[in-house]
Amino acid sequence: MKKLIIFSLLSLPLFLAVTQVNAQRLDRANSVKVDRVQKADQVRPANATRLADRCEAVAEKIGNHVERYQNNTDKHQTRYDRIVARLNALVVRLQEAGIDTVELEVAISNFEQKLILFEAVTADYLAHLAEVQGLACSETEGEFRSALTHLKEHGQEVRLSAQDLKAYWQETLRPLITSLLSNNN
Repeated sequence: MKKLIIFSLLSLPLFLAVTQVNAQRLDRANSVKVDRVQKADQVRPANATRLADRCEAVAEKIGNHVERYQNNTDKHQTRYDRIVARLNALVVRLQEAGIDTVELEVAISNFEQKLILFEAVTADYLAHLAEVQGLACSETEGEFRSALTHLKEHGQEVRLSAQDLKAYWQETLRPLITSLLSNNN
């Protein structure tokens, strides 16, 4: 029995030490959990702020694109209007010189039709661009992504229309004008 008492007395401090270490571990584990919860609570507003900032940045970027595209469209429109005015003046001058300009007038009419199509496609693109700008900060990201995909398709149409105008000028109007002017001299 003495051995049991001695063993109990010797193991009691060991038991208390182990219990104290386990209590400290539990306290640390609880404090780590509390720290994690506090950090998570701090991160959520930071994430929301970051998302709001990103949303504003995307909307601003799209707004800059709208403005730049509108300026470029206005410049293109001015340039093409000036081309059509100069072509019409050339037709008048060639008619006064007694040169047949029916073919050139038809080509100018076709060019104007292509120009009207270009203006319509560009206006449609700008409308979709403004729509995408409005969706940049919407709750549904899928809607924004699908609108962006649709916008890229419209951008492709605008590029094709612009290329068509340029090709028509280079391949049809310019050679026709050159041949008419060379026949005049």
